[in-house]
Amino acid sequence: MLMTKKILYLLLFSLIIYSCKKEEQKIKTVDQTIEVATQNLPKDPPIYLPSSAPENEIITHIKKRQQVLSLLLKSVAPEKADELYKNLIKENDSALTLLQIRKETLLEKYYGYSDYDPQTQVYTMKFPKEVEKLVKDYRAAGIEFWEIGEGYTELRMLPTYYFKLFAGKFSPDYQTYLEMITAEDQVLFQSDAAIRISWRDVAKRVESREKFLIDFPNSKLIKEIKQQLKEYQYAYLLGYDNTQTHEQGKLNPENLEEFKRIIRENPNSETSTIIKELLPNDFDRDGIFDFVTKRIGYNLYE
Repeated sequence: MLMTKKILYLLLFSLIIYSCKKEEQKIKTVDQTIEVATQNLPKDPPIYLPSSAPENEIITHIKKRQQVLSLLLKSVAPEKADELYKNLIKENDSALTLLQIRKETLLEKYYGYSDYDPQTQVYTMKFPKEVEKLVKDYRAAGIEFWEIGEGYTELRMLPTYYFKLFAGKFSPDYQTYLEMITAEDQVLFQSDAAIRISWRDVAKRVESREKFLIDFPNSKLIKEIKQQLKEYQYAYLLGYDNTQTHEQGKLNPENLEEFKRIIRENPNSETSTIIKELLPNDFDRDGIFDFVTKRIGYNLYE
């Protein structure tokens, strides 16, 4: 009986030692992979492919870069992750431009593949087999065909692409920004000179950027956030040509109610202050336009 116990203890001890060695080997393998990935990364990203690069090379490049960066992000500081994110956007935007050129014919007729069911009042896409395969292949690389209205389609990275790759790796300000734009990019904001989301949702975009500027006054994203704030303030206060907030200077009832709501719920915001200055005035069409554009420092047409 005593011998049996000793044998059992020896077996258990051997298993523990074996497991520890296996785990150590696994950790070393991961560390080596990360090291190789880091070494293969250019010192000064982003990487710009030559304009002559074929389509398959561009797609392969995007996939490989995603794999390399996902490994690299396991061991970099948040500030480095911030930098990699900004550079990857530039890199992918460049690659998308090259793909856009190569798929110009398909993009021009992409809208024609949509099929409308009058009973359900829903559009679905019906592709030829070769187009369906291409769309799936692009999506596997993180790219989607994005309909932007008026029959136009463009290529873009999936709205969750950067979130899945970088979430939890950033500095707090970049993490907040990523969460904000990932949610917003799920829907089309404007097309055909018209805003495609509700006025309340436009207000949320204004408010989120005002809050960002308060929460992160020293962020490297400040310039970008301020510009976005101006653009959304313009949309919220004036609208676009086909969805204006006023008729010859007189505010539409729904916009007036929305303006009163934001003043009531967020009275000290910059946008509420502008609205409180705007409301007592009896502006005509040009007057309200001049007041808002000068006040926010942004004109859509300049």
